[in-house]
Amino acid sequence: MVGVPHPVGAVRHSGNRDAPSRSCTLRSHRPTERGSAVASVTPLGEFLRSRRRAARPPAPVSTGTRRRVPGLRREEVASRAGVSVDYYVRLEQGRETNPSTKVIAGLSAALGLGEDETAHLRVLARPEAAPGSRRHPASASGLKTLVEHQLTDPAILLDASGTVRAGNMGARLLYGEDVVGRNIVAEVFLSDEGRSFYPDWGSAARCSVGVLRASAAIYPENREVREVVAELKSRSLEFRDIWQRYPIMRKGSGRKLMHHQELGHLDLAYEALESPVVPGLQAVVYRPWEGGERGDTPCEGSALTSNHHYFGGSRSLPTS
Repeated sequence: MVGVPHPVGAVRHSGNRDAPSRSCTLRSHRPTERGSAVASVTPLGEFLRSRRRAARPPAPVSTGTRRRVPGLRREEVASRAGVSVDYYVRLEQGRETNPSTKVIAGLSAALGLGEDETAHLRVLARPEAAPGSRRHPASASGLKTLVEHQLTDPAILLDASGTVRAGNMGARLLYGEDVVGRNIVAEVFLSDEGRSFYPDWGSAARCSVGVLRASAAIYPENREVREVVAELKSRSLEFRDIWQRYPIMRKGSGRKLMHHQELGHLDLAYEALESPVVPGLQAVVYRPWEGGERGDTPCEGSALTSNHHYFGGSRSLPTS
């Protein structure tokens, strides 16, 4: 989960000149790799290629030859995964799109994928089984009521594109009265305040792209997700650069460091609760970070000493 920058100069999904334009279109323009006759045109092939290039190559042998490609060669991945080189090439080139469960497990091990990356690989290989492919009742009233009226800690309701759909009093104290309707991913890249809101902006930016990358794979038909991606590609060189590096992160729980103009330094734990009826909708709840909790997500920062401010429940809002 990515935090929301200071409300000044907020970027909204709609009704704002900085909102993602509905006229923006995505372009698929990827360079071919040497030795490849066809550029990857499938999400599965793109992901495999990105992870192969990022994988650690085997220890060098004193043969006098230099590796011409970063990461692993195709034949090295194929050997590790237990598949033929021809089959793996077809996967990368989009000519094979239905790997078995055994092959998926082999590819995950061969490329050294983490838990989130392996889950992403399964989604790309089995899109029909992803949550976004199943129909659900289009009602979010239950989760919206929970966020707005039942949770005492600061909480926001996020859709798959990163747009805030609801927030309670604690969220408004933290993010401003206009928090509803703002797109938190766009704000990281398009809002000047986003730079100062995060002590480690680079980490927050990578996390934002990782979450959006995962959403784009799970919900490929979601128009709002496509529009946010297209707009950010057209307006932010930094977003395009990180997008091409293909970070992947699933919302869950973790630690977030923020610098608020009024509250000062904040060290928070967050947890995302998924909607059982609306794909991609999540309630994200914040509370003070307690030492010793799990905080090894890509969104975690480490350069800030926390005041452990608390702004929910019956306790008063602190001032710096």
